[in-house]
Amino acid sequence: MAVCFAAGIALDRWLLSGLGCTTPPLLLAAGLLLLCWFALRRRSGRLASLLLLLAVVGTGSVWHHRFWQEAAADDIGRYVTEAPRPFDFDVVLESAGQIREASLPRFATAWPDEEKTRFTGRVIGFRQSRQLIPASGKVLITVVGVATGYGPGDRVRIRGTLRQLAPPRNPASFHFAHAQRQQGIRIACACRTPEAIVRVPASSPGMGSLVSSWLAALRGGIRGVYASHLSPEVVGIANALVLGERDRLEDETRQNFQQSGMMHMLSISGLHVGLVGLLFFLCGRAANFSPASLAGLTLAGMTLCLLLAEARPPVLRAWLVGMVVVAGWRCGRRVRLSQSLALSAWLLLIVNPSWLFDTGAQLSILAIVAICLSASMLPAWFRGNEASNGVPEPEDLAGVAKGSGFELLGVLSRGVGQALFLSLMITLLALPLLGHAFHRVTLAGIPASLVALPLLTVLLGLLLLLAVVGACSTWLASLIAWPVQQLLELLRGIAGQFADAALLTWPSPRPDFTALCLLYACGIILLLATSLRGRRVALLPLIAWTLLLPAVIEGPRGLAGPWGGSVECRVLSVGHGNACLLRSASGRCFLLDAGSMENGRVAADIILANLADMQADRIEAIIISHTDSDHLNAVPFLLERLPVRAVLLNPVGLNPAHGGMRAVVETAYSRGVSLRLLQPRDRIAVDDSLELFVLQGPSDPREGFGNDNADSLVVEARSHGRRLLFPGDVSGEGQQELTQRASGPFDLLVAPHHGSMKDNSPAFASWARPRAVCVSSGFSVVRESLRTSYGPEPLLLFTPDGALRTVISPGGTLRVDQWQREQRWRQVRSWE
Repeated sequence: MAVCFAAGIALDRWLLSGLGCTTPPLLLAAGLLLLCWFALRRRSGRLASLLLLLAVVGTGSVWHHRFWQEAAADDIGRYVTEAPRPFDFDVVLESAGQIREASLPRFATAWPDEEKTRFTGRVIGFRQSRQLIPASGKVLITVVGVATGYGPGDRVRIRGTLRQLAPPRNPASFHFAHAQRQQGIRIACACRTPEAIVRVPASSPGMGSLVSSWLAALRGGIRGVYASHLSPEVVGIANALVLGERDRLEDETRQNFQQSGMMHMLSISGLHVGLVGLLFFLCGRAANFSPASLAGLTLAGMTLCLLLAEARPPVLRAWLVGMVVVAGWRCGRRVRLSQSLALSAWLLLIVNPSWLFDTGAQLSILAIVAICLSASMLPAWFRGNEASNGVPEPEDLAGVAKGSGFELLGVLSRGVGQALFLSLMITLLALPLLGHAFHRVTLAGIPASLVALPLLTVLLGLLLLLAVVGACSTWLASLIAWPVQQLLELLRGIAGQFADAALLTWPSPRPDFTALCLLYACGIILLLATSLRGRRVALLPLIAWTLLLPAVIEGPRGLAGPWGGSVECRVLSVGHGNACLLRSASGRCFLLDAGSMENGRVAADIILANLADMQADRIEAIIISHTDSDHLNAVPFLLERLPVRAVLLNPVGLNPAHGGMRAVVETAYSRGVSLRLLQPRDRIAVDDSLELFVLQGPSDPREGFGNDNADSLVVEARSHGRRLLFPGDVSGEGQQELTQRASGPFDLLVAPHHGSMKDNSPAFASWARPRAVCVSSGFSVVRESLRTSYGPEPLLLFTPDGALRTVISPGGTLRVDQWQREQRWRQVRSWE
């Protein structure tokens, strides 16, 4: 039933919504199927069962359609578009403000990074002509600066700009709009100062607001205790472990936990819920509670974890699973873990049907499936009783509660072995999904989790104890804080050590989505087949799965883009900046410029995601045309996270006073990346399908024109008779010299200086004679001036509308695609 409900959700997302189906016909179809089932349930059992399953599929489609596609008639989203629009409106806050500290290096953005405060709220209405017009909907509020003194349940008046959340402009990028839509948020508000929020006196708050305010105060108190007694280096880890807040994590700490495969320890999920429940269980055992009381106390601990984490989706999912299991205990019934998995999954999809497409939810389900499979494969080790399928029973709890310390030690030692085996199983099942979603494969998480798990268990208990004692006595809290500080530093050190384990973690080409679905479909069929026949899952299917993993994860490495043996070029949408990826037929990748005026770190994330989507996991060389930040400030972040063989530089502009260039050189030196200077007429023979030529650039720092833009390196890529030109920001004297040294026509031109009117003159357009012009700017005045300069014939494309992809086949056929809002490529034009 749960599988059919999920199938209905997927059917609506992938097919019915695209066909324009609405709720009434879907609801009518589901109702008719239910009526047919009711009429035939006693006459034809098999047909009635089939109709019932189809009705459940229809119900899932209806439920998802109402949640995902429909909005209330007075939803404020109906009044705004993706273009920001000023609004004066009232909301009731649903969350406490989360402060994001300024963490960007100075070179990474053209504007100073500022602290920001983020809230979510429920819209009451907007003000127009001094009247409050009722409206509804949820909104994400971002305030520049620190906005304190507001909590859940507060009614506030906000003056800011509203806009619809836009889909990503690049393939394989994180879909922030979908992530917020899963929480019912479709609109974002931006406020320039904290003074844009004003508290509005409200009538007596309801019970929900009082509870929310109390929880916000509790979380604030815990946050204050940790800030007072722990060092700034580890206080972010403490907040993440107990409160689920990762905004105060240091960049180095965050990166180490990600690369070591230990990030799940800083994301409150089933692991934390289970460990807190275990701690409460052990406390009850020490107090000699009855088995029923132990089960209730365990549920209380899990509920505390849920409340402290503000019922975040991963915690809610784990809590539902635990509630199902504990409910079975209290009813005195044996509960199969597979049954609890199905029931909890169904409950999750009823609460929020969009969680079916959430990577976190999928990983949670895979983890529980791994536990089911482990218990089925090794029942004697995990339980000693196959029928329970891995779930302890009340009498087992009583046995542990009344047992000796030696028996408890034996249980704990066996638990270490189980944890190692379960980590291996979870990793094996999750690797394809992790490679597809995060473009990284890590095995370091298995030994790292085994080493850190006992430490995490002790830390959670001490952190909760520190929060309680800190509210009562500062002196006692300082005594507890010292061991907590040492253990947090030890956990941080473990993450750093395993992050450096190069043999256990590596970037991965993005597994194909179709292959991923087929792989997991085969796994589901195998699981259902063995379950229906009452057989335990044997080792042979597990071995077959393990052998298939390299083919799914690393198999795409040999592919050559959309066409076999083709050359692919992507001009990415990174805001005001340049980032062009070239992939040869043999899979070797080059990056021409990598920067963004808005945020170099975000530009690096976009480049990494697209590199994985192009089935590559390393860069042969990064070519930096000149030393403007919007052409290089993503390079230091890339060097830290990706294997790069060389960085090729312009001889002009090697100024140590330039923050971005200094960061490039220092990071390259620390990572052992070669730095080389390009010279005019240099030729890079990538393979038989691709060659790069330096058409222009100074050969010596003293030979430049004295202007970074005029001294830009100009690179031409040649493939199967096609010519692609990447001129950087070449302008003035540099552009004049270029027109004398080389000649067009070019099949693709990346417009110099982001489409600047001065540097894209009719004379330059006549010289280049491009078939297609790609512009990394979308201002309307730029669009109009470029059409005037280049005329009606060339194809003009703008990266703010979506990334561009050029594919050159071995026969010389050239195709230009653009990334669409629907998250797919659309062919714009092709030339034979």
